[in-house]
Amino acid sequence: MRKEYKNAVESKRKIKQAIYDLIKEKQTIKSITITEIVEKAGINRGTFYNHYKSIPEVLNDIEKDLITSFSKRFDKTYEILSFEEKTKVFFRSLTLFIKENETELSFLLKAIPQLLFTDMQTTVLGSYQSILLQALKEQLPTEENREANLTYNIIASGITSSYLNYLKHTSDYTLEEIEHHIIQLILKLSK
Repeated sequence: MRKEYKNAVESKRKIKQAIYDLIKEKQTIKSITITEIVEKAGINRGTFYNHYKSIPEVLNDIEKDLITSFSKRFDKTYEILSFEEKTKVFFRSLTLFIKENETELSFLLKAIPQLLFTDMQTTVLGSYQSILLQALKEQLPTEENREANLTYNIIASGITSSYLNYLKHTSDYTLEEIEHHIIQLILKLSK
């Protein structure tokens, strides 16, 4: 992969920041134009199009940056931990990640709700998927291993919805309470 020039990295940062600032002002992504973005970013229109084809492409890049930063937190160094420890470490990391990036995630949830739901479920929880599937499969007779995949999908959808409801401010639970309930549920299911 080619290394980006400092100017390109800085231009992309300015574009992303301009979108954040504009969404704060307007409370919606729908009315934001590329003209407003380039004016706010202090760049010309050609610079915008050198990096992005559209506003949704910028949003996807913002989301990719966030998800990549989470994925780096939960790496293979946890291989030596027990299932219970891995579960606690993963969801503690997820809670901290959401706390640290709450403004950006709430912003993305307004702008691209379905995409964020799907990517959070597949990419973010995907790093935990094999851990949970293995534990579920160990609890089921061999002929029912197929059910472990269905169980995982149901759990992943519920986990994703719980965190996203928190970010939409439609949940009465704190992040720590959500984390605690998820861990307790997973540990009960895996026994």
